[in-house]
Amino acid sequence: MRIFWELHLYCKIQSQHTEPGIKGNSPYLNHDFTCPLKTDSSFWTLEDDAMHITLQKRDKGQTLLSPILDHGQLDLYASYLEQKRLMLQRFQEENLGFEFSEAQFSGTCPYPRIFMGGIRSD
Repeated sequence: MRIFWELHLYCKIQSQHTEPGIKGNSPYLNHDFTCPLKTDSSFWTLEDDAMHITLQKRDKGQTLLSPILDHGQLDLYASYLEQKRLMLQRFQEENLGFEFSEAQFSGTCPYPRIFMGGIRSD
């Protein structure tokens, strides 16, 4: 059964849009993204009889309330946790050899995309 699905499933991933589905049929989903993606780092796999789509944002340090345009949003607390995770990741990348996994922010976590000059792009 797995080989059947691998041969008949497809997932078109573009910078601002995705269309996964079964070949020869209309796409199961047909959605635009809220931010541009790195298409060479985005991919799909079939695991445990389920299609998994992994998307890589083009702009590092950008927190999203929703990856898909006009769909449900993360709650503000979940958004804050993601912003904190991205800031800790940024500190780790800029200060190799130091451990920031247990770092705490007092007050509001700064927006990692613009804090102290922003994030370098790849």
